[in-house]
Amino acid sequence: MSKLKLYLSSPFYDWGNELLTELRNLFEVHNPIENSRQGSQSEYTSDDINACTKSDIILAFQPDREPCLSVAVEATIGYCNGATVIYVDERGKIDPFMVAISKRAFSKLSEAINFLRKLSVDPQKSGVFVKSGNNLE
Repeated sequence: MSKLKLYLSSPFYDWGNELLTELRNLFEVHNPIENSRQGSQSEYTSDDINACTKSDIILAFQPDREPCLSVAVEATIGYCNGATVIYVDERGKIDPFMVAISKRAFSKLSEAINFLRKLSVDPQKSGVFVKSGNNLE
């Protein structure tokens, strides 16, 4: 069985090697900073949109700083293509639109990571529908 595809959406967040290694053990991870071409805006935008459309899960993370429109756009593209959106907003200003398109919303990244750990083991027991080319639902 192949791994679910996880897209990491954030405003240039440093996920850290330890966390990225763990997530890569659980999922097929697309980290736009590493996996999208960075030569120009048109390159990385095209790569990011393509990856969002093919992802099973979008982790939409808004750290405690100015809101990032790209996070909302990437989450929406994933949502419109059947991905499960996991939304994290550490600003204390949860966005109602983001909550509406998300299967789970969290106020701390650590809580979302714990949820993803459970989801990777048994998507059905996580309580969310996960669309996947792997036929996991």
